[in-house]
Amino acid sequence: MYQAAHYETVASALVVKMGHEINPEFKIGCMMAMGPTYPATPVPQDVMKAERTMQAGYWLADIQCKGKYPNWLKRYFERHHFALDITEADLNILAVGTVDYIGFSYYASHVTKTDDYCC
Repeated sequence: MYQAAHYETVASALVVKMGHEINPEFKIGCMMAMGPTYPATPVPQDVMKAERTMQAGYWLADIQCKGKYPNWLKRYFERHHFALDITEADLNILAVGTVDYIGFSYYASHVTKTDDYCC
């Protein structure tokens, strides 16, 4: 899944770069399906779990907006021994092909607490 998503972000960055070369005035964005997760209680563990759940849902947009992988995701790959095919050329493309905006498509809210199953 992560390898396929990497190729998708590189392809997106290439298209954004090309679009901006065609016309620097173009505003090119990405879209994400928004499904916010709220803590079921104000207990700090629930708040942190909701925060981590939201973070896990934003990583693709993070890459497309910031042009690089978030540090937490790189550590996740290392901890799980994921050896993705990410080249230096890919990282350069991501850095120069960032989007101008994010579109959100809101579907539903979620609630979580620490004794729920977490992904």
